[in-house]
Amino acid sequence: MSLLSELEKTKLYAASSIVSEIGEIRVLHLLPGLPHEDIRCRLYKTSLYSKNRREYEALSYTWGCGESSSMTLNDRAGFGVTTNLAGALRRLRHQHKPRTLWVDAICVNQADIAERNGQVRLMGDIFSSATGVLVWLGDVRQTNWMLPSEDCILYETVDGESRSYRSPEVRPVGSMDISATEMQRCALHGALHDTSPSWWERTWVVQEFCKAPANLQMCYGTFEESFDDFFSSEGLLWQLVAYNGHDGVCQSFWSAQYRLNDIRDKVRNGPMTILDFAENCFQAAATDARDKAYSLRSMISVDEAKWIEPDYHATTMAVFTRATFASIVGSGHLGILRYAWKTAYRDQSLPTWVVDFGDSSLLPNDDVRNQLRGPKLFEAPEPWTYATSYPAIQHPSLDEEFGILSLAGKLFDTIQSFEHLETCSLMTDSYITSAQARRVTSMLWKLLNVNNARESALLTDASKHRSRTFLQYLLDVFQNWYRWSGTALEAHDLLRDYALFSATQEDAAFSIFHTETGYLGLVRGMLQPGDVVVLLHGAPLPAILRPSGMMTTFEFVGFAIVAFLMGEQGGRVMTDTAEERYFAIT
Repeated sequence: MSLLSELEKTKLYAASSIVSEIGEIRVLHLLPGLPHEDIRCRLYKTSLYSKNRREYEALSYTWGCGESSSMTLNDRAGFGVTTNLAGALRRLRHQHKPRTLWVDAICVNQADIAERNGQVRLMGDIFSSATGVLVWLGDVRQTNWMLPSEDCILYETVDGESRSYRSPEVRPVGSMDISATEMQRCALHGALHDTSPSWWERTWVVQEFCKAPANLQMCYGTFEESFDDFFSSEGLLWQLVAYNGHDGVCQSFWSAQYRLNDIRDKVRNGPMTILDFAENCFQAAATDARDKAYSLRSMISVDEAKWIEPDYHATTMAVFTRATFASIVGSGHLGILRYAWKTAYRDQSLPTWVVDFGDSSLLPNDDVRNQLRGPKLFEAPEPWTYATSYPAIQHPSLDEEFGILSLAGKLFDTIQSFEHLETCSLMTDSYITSAQARRVTSMLWKLLNVNNARESALLTDASKHRSRTFLQYLLDVFQNWYRWSGTALEAHDLLRDYALFSATQEDAAFSIFHTETGYLGLVRGMLQPGDVVVLLHGAPLPAILRPSGMMTTFEFVGFAIVAFLMGEQGGRVMTDTAEERYFAIT
C-alpha cells in the first residue's frame, strides 16, 4: 500500500483545521479492533479550555526510525507511522470500544510550521489537561522473554540489611508455568531492549512526564501499570534491576526514572530554570535540536520562557542564543556560561558565550558526577550561590542580529604569560607527568625571578612525586603561591577555590597563567597573548575574555581560578578596581 503524500495529508488535516491561539487541538479516536486487524482512527477537534472538551489520554513515546507502517485515518488508508507507534496503537486500543488519545505525530500537521509552532506552545497544557498519560516503553518479541540466569545475583533489604541470593536458571517463558509478575518483568526487559531509540532518551520526555496528571501509566507489550506501583520499593522497576543488575540498558532506565521522578517533584513545587535543565539537555536526544529549548517552556519561569517562543523558521543558533540569554535574564546571574566551553564537538558557528545545548560532551561522566556530589573535593556549595556577594547583573542586552551579548563589569588585569597543560582530567585520578610539572614550575620560576634555594623550595616540583595527580599538583602550586606572597591559607580554602571553579567535564585542556600585576590563575581552554581578566556583574568567578580590534568586542574564553579573586574576595575587589564599563561579547 502506498503512503499518503504531503499534499494528501494537508487536505486531510484541513478538514479539521484548528486555531492554537484559542487552545484548539485535535484528538485521535482510536477505533476498536483485534491485534491482527488494521489500525483505524479518526481525528476530531476540541478545545483545551472549553468545559465541553473531549476527554483524552496523551501518549508519550519515541517516534523511532522511518515510516515503515501505515494506518487508516479519517477513512483514508496509507497514513505513514513508524513501527514503534504502530505497535503502541495496536497494543493500546480496546477490542470493543474506542479510545481517545493525543499523539503528536498524528494530531499535529508536522508539515505546517505555523500550526506546529502553535501546538508546541500548548504542549504543557495538552499533557496536564489529559485524563491520563500513557508512557509507551515499547513492544516485545515473544522469543525475547527470558527469565534471569542462574549466575544473576539478586538483592533484597531485610530489617535494614542488604542480602543477596542467586536467581533461578534461565528458561523461556513458554517452557513452563510462571507467575504474572515474572511475565511482566520479562516483557519489560524485552521492551527496553527491542525499542530504539529508548523512550527515556528523548528530549520531550521530561515535559511529558512532569506535566502528567496523577493518572500516569507505564505501558510495554500487553501490560499497563500505574507509575506509583511501578516505581514503588517493591514494584517492577526495582525487580528489574535486581534481576538484571549488570545490564546496561536496565541500569540506564533505572537511573533515568529516578532522575525524571526527582525533576517532576521539583516542577510541582514551582518553575525551574534553564540552568536546572542544562545537563538534561546535553544527554537527551532530539531529532530537531531546537526542541532542546522548546521542550522546557512549560516548566520554567515566564521571564525565561518568553525568550524561547517556538519558531521552527528560526535557526538552531538563534534558538540557542535566545535560550542562553533567557537564562541570564531570568536567573539574574551568569551561571549558564559555565557550559559555554570550547569542546571538540561544539557548533563553531555559535557566538562564544552561547551554550551548545546539543553538545553531549558537556555532560560530566559518572566518576566526575560522583565526586561532585560527595564531600571529598567539594565542601563548598555550588559556586553560583556566591553570586549574592557580587554586584547583581545590570541590564544585560542582546543584539540578536549579530549575537552580541553586552555585560557590565570591570577590566581587572591582562595575562602576561601562560603555560598550556596537556589534555587532562582535574576531577579524576590521572597523574601529572614529570615533563608537565617541570614546564609549569619553570614558568613560575621565571615569573618570580627565583634565584635561591629557599624560594625554589616554595614551588612544587611534581617530578619528585611520581604518584601526584593534577589536582594535588595544582593545589600545591596555588598553596605555595599564597605562601610566597606572604598570605597563609588553609587547604580548605584552596579546595573552596577549586569548588568555585567547578570544572565538571573530564579530559579538558587547561592553562595556568600569570597576570601583569602578579596574579596566578588557571583556566580551562587555550590562552592567547593579550587575553584579559574581567570581573563581570552576576558572576562570582573571574572571566577570561579575548579582545578583538581596539577592545571594542570580546570573545568569551571561560571562567577561571585566580588567586585572591575567588568568592567574597572577588566581591571586595570589584569595589576597588578600575572604572566600570560594558563588554560586547561575540
